[in-house]
Amino acid sequence: MNNNFFSQLKYFIIKLSKSFQWLYFIQNYIMDISFIEGESMLPTFKKKGTLVLIDKFSHIFFKPKINNIISLYHPYNKRIILCKRLISISNKGEKIWVEGDNKNNSLDSRDFGLINYSLINGIIRLQIFPLIKWKFPPLNNKL
Repeated sequence: MNNNFFSQLKYFIIKLSKSFQWLYFIQNYIMDISFIEGESMLPTFKKKGTLVLIDKFSHIFFKPKINNIISLYHPYNKRIILCKRLISISNKGEKIWVEGDNKNNSLDSRDFGLINYSLINGIIRLQIFPLIKWKFPPLNNKL
């Protein structure tokens, strides 16, 4: 094989590696796409198979608002990520109270109390699947 092939292969591998580094950075620090599973957010999200876009960046600079749906780490097991509605923020902004929309079947602040703001992983910004049914105003045919 010639040197040109190996130099092109090396160039391709370096570019691919940099692409994966950028994807890793974006997924962990900017935004992520994730599936929601479980019954705690019914009827807002289906029990299984709802795909959402998580903004993992803006909550660092701007506090989420009450009623935002957030992604957060479980207070006792950081490997578990929860999806809950933000109900309240303490006066100093260090603690939050979260609850699932399905009050009868949700593990939330009613079980583990106020939790640290630092456990927020991101804010759910968009439901990707199932597709949201868009309602547009009727067209006005008059000019």
